[in-house]
Parts: sequence; C-alpha cells; structure tokens
Amino acid sequence: MCALASAPVALATPPPNDNFADAVPVQRIDDLDATNRVVSVTFEATSETGEPQHRDGTNTPIANNNSVWYSWTPGYTADATIFACSFVQDQFDPLFGAYTGSPVASLTTTGTNQPLDCDGNSIATDILNTFQAQGGTTYHLAVAGGSDTFVLVVAQPPHNDQFANAESISGTSGQVTGDNVSSSSETNEPSHAGNTSGQSIWYRWTAPMGGKATFNTCGSEVGTVLAVYQGAAVDSLTPVASNDDAVSCSPQSKVSFVATNGATYRIAVDSPGEPAGAITLNYTEFKVPETTITGGPSGPTNDATPTFKFKSSVLGSTFRCRFDSQAFAPCSGPGGTHTPVSALTNGAHTFAVRAVNGEAIDPTPATRSFTVDTVRPQTTITSGPSGVTHDNTPTFKFASNETGSTFQCLIRLASGSGSFGSCSGPGASHTPSLPLANGKYVFSVRARDKAGNLDSTPASRSFTIAP
Repeated sequence: MCALASAPVALATPPPNDNFADAVPVQRIDDLDATNRVVSVTFEATSETGEPQHRDGTNTPIANNNSVWYSWTPGYTADATIFACSFVQDQFDPLFGAYTGSPVASLTTTGTNQPLDCDGNSIATDILNTFQAQGGTTYHLAVAGGSDTFVLVVAQPPHNDQFANAESISGTSGQVTGDNVSSSSETNEPSHAGNTSGQSIWYRWTAPMGGKATFNTCGSEVGTVLAVYQGAAVDSLTPVASNDDAVSCSPQSKVSFVATNGATYRIAVDSPGEPAGAITLNYTEFKVPETTITGGPSGPTNDATPTFKFKSSVLGSTFRCRFDSQAFAPCSGPGGTHTPVSALTNGAHTFAVRAVNGEAIDPTPATRSFTVDTVRPQTTITSGPSGVTHDNTPTFKFASNETGSTFQCLIRLASGSGSFGSCSGPGASHTPSLPLANGKYVFSVRARDKAGNLDSTPASRSFTIAP
C-alpha cells in the first residue's frame, strides 16, 4: 500500500496545502496501481497557531509540526486504514493525525496511530491509523515530522464488501464499475467457482423478465471469479452459475443462466490469489425465443431444394438452420426462410431451425421431417380390351410401382389427340362416362406418386369398338 514513486522536487515556498484551510481532497485507493495515493513533501511546511501536535507511530504527540493537510469525505460508513510512510529508507520518520471538526484549533483526534515499517529498514517508524469512517463526515489528515518526502494512502473496503450491503443493479442490461481493494470475505461465505473467497464484493439483481441472463467481468483490471446465487443469507445460498476464467476474456469471468421473472439473484465478484483492483460488471438479459415452422414440406416432396419458412416469438430474432446431422449455421434467407445450397439426396431428411435473440437461443429447435423423392413412378395397365371389343363402355384397370399413387387417364381416337384428366374409378380403374362410337381408340394412363412425380411415359393400350 506504500508503493514508491519518483521523488518530487523540493519547494522553495511552503506547499499549497501548508494550512488547514487549504487541505487537498483525497480519495480511497480503488485500483491496482493505487492511483489515488498521495506522494508529496513537507519541504518548507509550517505549523499554524492552535494546530494540534501530531503523533508518531506510538501515538505520542510530537511538537515538530512541519505539516501539510488533506481532507477525505467517505461516501459510506466502514472501517478505514490510513498509511503514512516515509519515502526514502531511514530519511524521514513521519508524524500523522486524523481529525474531525473545525477550525484547526478545535479539532478532535480520530483513530489511533500504530507503528509500521514501510521503507523496509526493519524499524517501524512509519504509521498506520485505523478508525470507523462515517459516511458524509469530513476527516482532516495531517502529515508532519520534518522536511522530506512521504506517501499517504487511504484504504477503506468498498461499500458492497459485505453480502448484506450488496449493490443493487436493475434492468435487462447495464454496466457497473467498482473495485475490491481492501475488501474481505465473510464467515461462512461460499467458495466462488471452487476458489476460497478472499476479497469479494456483492451485487443484487432482480430479473425483470424470464430469459437468458449473462454476467461478465470482461474489462476488469484484475483476474476475477464470478458466481451467482439465490438466497437471503450468505451462509445459506443456492448456487446458480459460476466461472473462473472465461474463454472470451480470460482471466476475467462470464456466466449465463436462465433467469426467472421476479427472482432475485446475488452476484459475487472475487479475485482469490490475485491482486485487488478495479472491477467492471456487465450484464444482459434476453427473452428466450420460441421457434415455429410455418411453411415447407412435411412429407414426400419431389423438390430436392425445398424452402422452409419459420418465425420467432421474439421480434427481431435471427435464425440458425440445419438439415439432418449438420451443425447449425445462419439460415440462407431472405428473412425467416431457408433453402439448401445444394440438392438433397433422395430419402428421409429432417429440417431444424432455432431462433436466436441476443445471447438467448431457443433450447428446443423446431423440426420437420420430410422425404425427398425425385424418381418418377411407372404405370402398368392390368386389364381392359386390347383388340376388337363390342363393349362401348369398356373398363380399364391399372397399377403403379409406388404405393399411394394417383392416376390420370385419357381415351382418344387413334387418329386424334386429347388431354389427361381424372380417372373415373373406383380405385385404379377407368370407364368412359358415355358410350364410345364405333372406331379405333387409344387408352392411356399415368401415375403421380405422393411426392408429385408424374410418370413421363404413360402406359397405353389400343382397342377398336365394333358393332
């Protein structure tokens, strides 16, 4: 906490914060690099009329008060630890005082100084001061003890260090920043992502809808673990999801889970075995979509490149499609449609599609089974006149090599032409609806299978009606 830096140059005049009224505001340390630490000097500093005697590491008041002043106003109530350290080994034994009140002659001492060795000379002449800092109260901090360089560090656990003080976050998406500098773990706090808790901070989020929630600490200053729980007490939590190193942003963390509308989740961020530092928590929630197939074959089809249509229960969803055992990939489009790039083979197939809404993917893709059949059926005439007949309403019977085929029939003069139409039946049979006149005729029939393939070489039989 008392990291060194390049020593400032001595001043020819007193420092700007030489007097109590000119105290420089400081902030608690809240990042890995201790950016908010103060590195300064007491060169040319003086004392003021009525200024108290500041104390050494044994908490003894000392008359040497070449002091400079700082002020700190915490935003919340929590124990604070202040370090006042000499900058160069054996060169400076600091004095320190923490006070409340005003003016300088009416200050009240806060906390107790304890000896500390910051400069590594094995002599504890530096100072550590601890007290419970009250949120909204301004504390006046004086460093004195001679003319030299010092480091001043204000440490206080983050406001959401404790489970009971979890920071509330809301909405379907957001980002919050904080830190776990000076944080700790609590009695019976669970191990997050399998790691013994050491310096955790807590958040609280109530799901505004049912959907897939994702939390991550990508962009944090330090390596993290992330864990999500349900429960009202730190010693009786139910784990929901946890992660140590995310694939997408290691050594930070990422978790996803299906959130229940109105349920409250407790989120712990920790960095066990890692330095403490600045934390970024990002979160999103997406409604889980449901996918419906609205068009495309559902049985036999002679289309080897069939187009399927589909929709999502969530407006703005994208879609991923596949045939059979292929991997899901973006659908071809346009819009909610998909057509295979190349012709499918004859046989049974399954089309599957699932909607994607942000990070929420339909867990039960919509599917449709169908059979591609591009083979034309073959038609055979099984009975009916084939020469001269005196029956002017002859009946013909026929068959297809594919079960379930339908038929089209045509009776025409041998010297004429005509168009195929529906066969009269019943079943695979045909009888002309009106008696035929004497003459030469040709009967033709062609099958159409369930896939819609039509026999391109109809079966034909010639016959003659005679008196």
